[in-house]
Amino acid sequence: MPEAAGGAPTANMIDPVCKMTVEPAKAAAQSAYKGQTYYFCAVGCKQKFDREPDKYLAGGSSPMGRGKPPSGGAS
Repeated sequence: MPEAAGGAPTANMIDPVCKMTVEPAKAAAQSAYKGQTYYFCAVGCKQKFDREPDKYLAGGSSPMGRGKPPSGGAS
């Protein structure tokens, strides 16, 4: 994945808590978990994730590192 100066990925990421698209350079917060960095739209989302990360990564949710928004119902 391409990275900007300072090491942040240049592609948009997905907040694993609320599923919003987040620009890493403008993220309100970030957490590292199992070798992956996750970016958040708000500190509240980070706090929820930090308490129960597996809850937000379970059930087929993709890690944010893929840099793609969740697939929508639009065709």
